[in-house]
Amino acid sequence: MKEGMTRREFLGATAAGALGMAASGGLVRAAKAGERGLPKWTASKTRVGKVYIGGRSGWPSPTIDPKDDIKWIEGELAKLNPHFADIEFVDGGHVMRAEQMPAIKDKFRDVDGILLIPLGMFIMGYVKDFLSLDIPTVFFTLPYMGHDWTTFSALQKQGKKVELLATSDFNDLALSMRSFRAIHHLKRARILDFRNGGPLTEYAEGIKNRFGTEIKFLPREWLIEAYKAADEKVAAADAERWIKEAEQVVEPTKDDVLKACRTYLAMKKILEEEKAHLITIQYCMGIPGLDAAYPCLGFSRLNGEGLGGICEGDLSSSMAYLVFQYLTPERKPGFVTDPIIDTSNNTVIHAHCTSALKLDGINGKQCSYLLRCQREGQRGACLQVKPRAGAQVTMAQLVENHTMLASPGEIVEIPDVDRACRTKFTTKVKDAQKMADNWHYGLHRIVLCDNYMDDIRRLGRFLGLKVLEEGVDEIHPTDEWIERDTNIYASYPI
Repeated sequence: MKEGMTRREFLGATAAGALGMAASGGLVRAAKAGERGLPKWTASKTRVGKVYIGGRSGWPSPTIDPKDDIKWIEGELAKLNPHFADIEFVDGGHVMRAEQMPAIKDKFRDVDGILLIPLGMFIMGYVKDFLSLDIPTVFFTLPYMGHDWTTFSALQKQGKKVELLATSDFNDLALSMRSFRAIHHLKRARILDFRNGGPLTEYAEGIKNRFGTEIKFLPREWLIEAYKAADEKVAAADAERWIKEAEQVVEPTKDDVLKACRTYLAMKKILEEEKAHLITIQYCMGIPGLDAAYPCLGFSRLNGEGLGGICEGDLSSSMAYLVFQYLTPERKPGFVTDPIIDTSNNTVIHAHCTSALKLDGINGKQCSYLLRCQREGQRGACLQVKPRAGAQVTMAQLVENHTMLASPGEIVEIPDVDRACRTKFTTKVKDAQKMADNWHYGLHRIVLCDNYMDDIRRLGRFLGLKVLEEGVDEIHPTDEWIERDTNIYASYPI
């Protein structure tokens, strides 16, 4: 869907695209995959400037040739190439003289991050010169490579975008690249928001300024027309596969699943036309004009493909979702949850209807699933996914454009109760009581597998985000947010 395209033109383009998909063997192969199986328009390399600094200071030893250290380090980095498949290193060489700096800085001006590797002492003049570029920077210092690491806490307190990585484990360096990866993809990401009423212009501008992410507001008519244009034969074959591979089909009829697959076709086609990465729909339960179809199954599928589908027009959750998905090349999918706190056993139960099947990434192991109806509406089709007990998880939410709430947990149980949303799992947390006592900023949170607390703190330093751990840190909401929290359900009928 291009700017200025009429609905008639869009309808024709969508119909042609759907027919093309049918001819080529179905929906899932419609968008050609890029790197690591991602849709081609979402795949691009993160650019990281890499430079060695110093090495003739007499420490750690006047007899060591820095060229030997560089050769050793490059050998260790080569072992990590599988982790760097989506990263392009921009070689800054080895700087030992001030007159080298202008040319190296010029090479680094459009990179997503900078990796500084010291080879000796007395290099802070170079470091501060690189920090003047105001580009997120990792200072990777191995043991015996100098004492300059002692200055980095002070630099961080001055607001410099720098992370100290003082370690002998090169795998830690691979993990530190996660933040650069997220920064790169967030700058290129587009969110499509289908909602009633006018666009949330001020919120969108704040997100664009902080992350570079574009939010585009679209009328529901575009989605309805794409749904009508979706090829029913393709959707029917798709529905048969989902029914066949389900552990059980509980409530949905074949027609419910068919409608869900047509909705997915529509959403995927719009994302491809717009070169966008995530779609969210306000009042998504039984959209008028969409033949009583529900997008839940489609959201789950997008979440499992390196894209994103977020329910209820929740832009805060949409941004939190993208932040965490982009931290790894595997594109681990999160999903929106309605957290349920149980202080009796220090747990949080996560429940919703949009979980992906491959919670460890797009090339990970697929969870088993049941086909269910959407809980509140008792209609449509969604997935009840059974994740792995014992997995580490992170719960998070973005507050406006300046604060990330996050907390770790561990899956300890998969509840089998006919209450709440379909996919459920129970996580053990540090302090459920304090979490409840300090709960603010609405209900929704994003949850995904693995512990990303260190990553989000590093990313927060690079992007100027305040990071607060729920259940540990004190949360101080604004008066505006207190008003929102107290009125969030006040107008709902009983």
